[in-house]
Amino acid sequence: MLAFLDALGFKGIWQRAEPTAVIDKFTHLLDQVRQANLYPVAADGLNVHLQAMSLSDTVVIACSSEADPAKFRESSQLVEEVASLIAVAHVTAGLLGGMVATRPPPLAYRGTVALGEYYLDPEVNLLLGPAIDEAAEHEKLAEGAFVWLLPSANALLTDRARSASSEKSLAGALIRRLTTHLPVVGDYPVPLKGGVPLRTSVINPLGARRLGSDGSVQLLFDPGRVRRGFGQAFAGSRVEVQRKAQVTTQFLDVAEGLLEQE
Repeated sequence: MLAFLDALGFKGIWQRAEPTAVIDKFTHLLDQVRQANLYPVAADGLNVHLQAMSLSDTVVIACSSEADPAKFRESSQLVEEVASLIAVAHVTAGLLGGMVATRPPPLAYRGTVALGEYYLDPEVNLLLGPAIDEAAEHEKLAEGAFVWLLPSANALLTDRARSASSEKSLAGALIRRLTTHLPVVGDYPVPLKGGVPLRTSVINPLGARRLGSDGSVQLLFDPGRVRRGFGQAFAGSRVEVQRKAQVTTQFLDVAEGLLEQE
């Protein structure tokens, strides 16, 4: 499972912002991603491996998991795929929020989440595999700051995981827990270039969470702060920029409304 992301409006950033500030921002946030506390997927019999790398503004967050077949039996592969998706969703939500809500310049990201095989070696910047190809092919299609699930990843979340979560088994109980407080807006009409919107699940940058010192789960960033950051990221007056800002704002309205219902 992986997320393939790129920044909107990154061209010309070196003239608009202090270069050291841009570099410091990426260095800090990618370090945070690599050190992320994967508490949402902590479970006996489950090992989760997260990787992250970037090339210029392109960021890839990838995850693979290993579930104990003696514990989860025939559902082991499903548990592995769901755990990887949950980890990618939580970490990606935190990165998206951090890109607009932390140190300047604010950067709005778009991209896709793909299910499939991949090979990633950050030491030599090597990215290979069908999941990489599928994600890269579609990551620039969204007409706004959307990181959306491609059909196979969306089907995993909305069909296979939902069905398994109703089962009275160790796998079913774990999947129910994994999918609680997931930073995702489901069944959202994502505006795509050259076509009608595609209804799918979208990562919610307002819904990133962290584990507090008292063990409670808290929002990683104030939603208002994140929204102001998106507004600053879309500060240009060009029609294309304002159109992307408008559809992103509409999505954030829905995303914030879902948080308020929790």
